[in-house]
Amino acid sequence: MLALKMIRQTLFDLLDQQIEGVAYYHNGRPIFLNADETPAIAVFIEGAETEDIDLCGAYWECVLNVVVYQKSTLPEDRIDLIMERVIQKLNGINRENFERFSLENLAYAYDEQQTQWIAGTLQYRIGFYLTIEDDEL
Repeated sequence: MLALKMIRQTLFDLLDQQIEGVAYYHNGRPIFLNADETPAIAVFIEGAETEDIDLCGAYWECVLNVVVYQKSTLPEDRIDLIMERVIQKLNGINRENFERFSLENLAYAYDEQQTQWIAGTLQYRIGFYLTIEDDEL
């Protein structure tokens, strides 16, 4: 869906090379993450749903994930600081095209062996109205 691609790209552009302490950025979910290429940020959208469809368009909601990766040998305080910088940056976003844009969840996860990296995930619930013309962009 082009609208989701545009939203992801807009939010990625807002963060790309703008968060102090982060050297690597991924527009989409990284397929493979090398621990030497951290700290890194990935921006991706999932769970897009619509219920209200009318002749002009539809209201959509989805989850924006902003994931911060760092080496697992570094203290969690560091990932917390980077995540706080991301939150501050996204708090300044122009929300005129969003009906909803709210931070809903924060979670931590380690790689399977718990030896390579730790990921801090910020999940935002985004809602927007998509007209038929918008989806043809």
